Amino acid sequence: MSRHLFGAVLVLLGSSAHVSGRDDRAFKVGSSDLVFDQAAPMSSDAELRRRFRATDQPPPFELAREKFRVVIPATYRPEIAWGLFVWIDASPRPNLPTDWVPILAERKLLLVGAHNSGNDRNMFDRCRLAVDAVHNMKSRVHVDADRVYVSGISGGGRVASNLGIAYADVFTGTFAIAGVNFYKPVPTGEPNMFWLPRYQPDARILASAREKNRYVLLTGENDFNRENTLRVYRDGFQAEGFRHALYLEVPGMGHSRPPAEWFAKGVEFLDARAAE
Repeated sequence: MSRHLFGAVLVLLGSSAHVSGRDDRAFKVGSSDLVFDQAAPMSSDAELRRRFRATDQPPPFELAREKFRVVIPATYRPEIAWGLFVWIDASPRPNLPTDWVPILAERKLLLVGAHNSGNDRNMFDRCRLAVDAVHNMKSRVHVDADRVYVSGISGGGRVASNLGIAYADVFTGTFAIAGVNFYKPVPTGEPNMFWLPRYQPDARILASAREKNRYVLLTGENDFNRENTLRVYRDGFQAEGFRHALYLEVPGMGHSRPPAEWFAKGVEFLDARAAE
């Protein structure tokens, strides 16, 4: 388990901090647990339902009751805009392998992930937590709006893929690991069988996502989600004309986190937008 502790390569801050309003002093080098209190306008009940064309009502939600893990590398300077990497775990803890953290630091990416945002949490809540994380981080640190990425693993990867299209005006890149959804039916390979869509995005946002945003779909050779991931890439993203989509398959890997070198390949592809 120690391999998955957030930010072990960085100086750790031992206590939680509550921040209200802009206060750069609250963001010190290392890893800390923070409480945010500024709900994003785009995370409201009405906006969630509109963007996903959902008929269900989102459950009651209080941002002040939530906690976020934030990692600020020692090289961060507020006068320079950094990208933001939003992590959605499959478990209730925002776990990230320690060998991924230096990759994010090298690429000038700040890291934020919500606690209690695992597969047992309502999908609307997981989406709110990610969108609210971006909103609050932007108000407190110098974030490059062209480098805001959402990522997750397994069920977290599926939520990230939902957000990456429905909220393509918030997240410029998506890194779905060992789990991905799509907004249209995708053939399973069996006669008349499909993976059904989980949402229907806004047409205007979808058009921009196809043209500008970047999507990485990573799976393992032995991942039980491999076939789903491959077909969503081929019969979803490619068939629907997404200009910037990448499929990565890690040899010998099952349903797990990829090694650092494969994680780096995905982040590099997302960052290629900044070089265009």
